[in-house]
Amino acid sequence: MPLEEKPAKAEIIDAAETPERKLDNPNGSAEVLDINGTDRLMLTGKIKSLKIGSVNGEAVIDATRLEAEEIILAGSLNGSTSIKLNTSGGKVRIVRQVGGAVRLSIHAPGGEVLFAGEEDAGLTGGSMIDVTAKRLDIQCLMNGGTKLDATLATGGSLRTGLMDGGAAVRYKPASGNDSDLQIETGELRGGASVKAAK
Repeated sequence: MPLEEKPAKAEIIDAAETPERKLDNPNGSAEVLDINGTDRLMLTGKIKSLKIGSVNGEAVIDATRLEAEEIILAGSLNGSTSIKLNTSGGKVRIVRQVGGAVRLSIHAPGGEVLFAGEEDAGLTGGSMIDVTAKRLDIQCLMNGGTKLDATLATGGSLRTGLMDGGAAVRYKPASGNDSDLQIETGELRGGASVKAAK
């Protein structure tokens, strides 16, 4: 009876030691350790699954030239960090808080972006978020003046949860018109709004 193959260990990336990393494992996984201070990390190549820890301070992650099927932001994002992610048709999941003056850009034109509704998740503190996706689902609280601009593929969908404190979502179609999109909004409080971009 053949032995079952053990799943390969994730490739570990430490931005403090390796500011640039080319990944070449379309069936493998990689994990970025917590990034703090002014560390910068550029990722290129191909990977099946990418997991990113906490990003704090003025740290920068640029993964615009990395193609991944799945990206998980597993840690919190704080400070004035800048994070740019790319997956043409895959999934991006953000499971912790995005706070402070974070700049988060996600390019997933045929994919799905989920801001999960875990207990300690949330979008707050004036963060600026830019998402291109087929489906965008914001399950967590969005408040504190956070702004999110969404560009949705034809036939795409947007769903928001509870929004408060001047939080704003602006959406537009990548092509066609607004009637091609499915928009579902949760409760809006404190001047929060979900509107088509002008």
